[in-house]
Amino acid sequence: MVKSSKGPDIRRRALLGTLTAGATASVGGCLRRARSVAGWDSRTQVSLQIKTLPADADPYALHAARMITSWFQEAGIDAQVVPVSEEELLRQVLLGQDFDIFLARTTSLEVDPDVLYGLLHSRYADTRGWQNPFGFADLDVDEWLEEQRAETGERRRDVVDDLLESVARSQPFTVLGFPDEIRAAHRENFSNWRGADVQSQYGYLRLDRAAGTRTDDGGDGGTNGDGTDDGDDPTVLRVVGTDRRPTENLNPLSVEYRRSGVITGLLYDSIGHRTPSGMRPWLAESWQFANADDDPRATVRLRPDQTWHDGEPLTAEDVKFTYAMLADTSLGSAAGQEGETAAETRVPAPRFQGRTDLVDDVVVVDSSTVAVQFTDCSTDVAVRAFTVPILPKHVWEDRTAPVSVSGIEVGEATEALVTNNIEPVGSGPIRFGQNTPRESLVLEPFEDHFLFDESDGSGTERIDPPKFDRLTIQVVGSDDAAVGVVDDGDAT
Repeated sequence: MVKSSKGPDIRRRALLGTLTAGATASVGGCLRRARSVAGWDSRTQVSLQIKTLPADADPYALHAARMITSWFQEAGIDAQVVPVSEEELLRQVLLGQDFDIFLARTTSLEVDPDVLYGLLHSRYADTRGWQNPFGFADLDVDEWLEEQRAETGERRRDVVDDLLESVARSQPFTVLGFPDEIRAAHRENFSNWRGADVQSQYGYLRLDRAAGTRTDDGGDGGTNGDGTDDGDDPTVLRVVGTDRRPTENLNPLSVEYRRSGVITGLLYDSIGHRTPSGMRPWLAESWQFANADDDPRATVRLRPDQTWHDGEPLTAEDVKFTYAMLADTSLGSAAGQEGETAAETRVPAPRFQGRTDLVDDVVVVDSSTVAVQFTDCSTDVAVRAFTVPILPKHVWEDRTAPVSVSGIEVGEATEALVTNNIEPVGSGPIRFGQNTPRESLVLEPFEDHFLFDESDGSGTERIDPPKFDRLTIQVVGSDDAAVGVVDDGDAT
């Protein structure tokens, strides 16, 4: 969970942050002093709202909000908890930036500390989305964020230590806890749930089918005792959960925060993917780094003969287009106003801005090769830019027009950021089958993906084709109901 305060003025914001940071102190003298500080120059009651999710959506967040409210009330501040639906909360916070304090689950932090660049750098203070949603600005922090990008080894660790110490003192956000995530599964259908990381899209691909796996018609799974196929009945991996958004919106660039990128990660490939041993080629067959004018430059060669889910060829032009689209979803069409340049009017994809800012230019060498010029950073940081989803140019190039969302002030936005993207066209190992909004989503393996090519000899780390013929996602109203569906045998 993340706590942030962002009030109408600097004094109010600093006050709220200071009181929250020290709210665990319960000594009467400290509280009397806090009351004096809070009201020394004001004749009116200091008040604030803490926005969070209702109990049925996230009981942890609501409990934490009530506890923090009691701390403020002890300090003489009129604090109230305001439960808001998840969709509305994230729209108010990330798009409208309308809050005093909010509590919500943040995106999972990557292993690389450069993830803090997009989260805290002042250049993103006015950016909508999860790029610095706190409006935080600190010149020292900016300097350390920029320096750690260019350093390696022990020197980088020292810079990151200084960065973290400064952030711990200023507290633009506070990690309140890590709620338990409870999952239920039938081991009779897929046998290695404990070893599969289903918070990663590749975890589903690594599940092993058990003998007697349930099929779409409820019968035997079409497997012999050794797990080999003995029939034509499809094997279905049934997933049940409470998040309805994947059934309605499969846009990887969505301006709303997405709790999980697992589904879009299955639909879209990236140039590389992170493994326990480091970043490895994925859609790329290989990459080679060199320095050009002291900045890294990578020559990236794509796997040959790859196609999109609609059969169109995937080429280097799509890679070049993707980085241009993520850097400015208007593709420069928002520029041209008097006194404004393309750089001033660009509309980036907020979710990936910290990574695409690493890329200075992409040049097509041939149909399967691109040269990527990076800004001032180390190669260890540069490869983070290889984890963005590669988009089909023939689908997304028509989504650059400005758009307004009824009833919501979103500022500058484009169709690319708000479209529901149903049906999605990607290149990943799983493709879209069908959906019933708010109820279900059906996905299928993409047979032309390189994972299915037994002759692939690229030498890169491989993942075997999925052991299911269909992946279905069913939406229910609560976690208890989800566990009940699994217990009844209606979900894997």
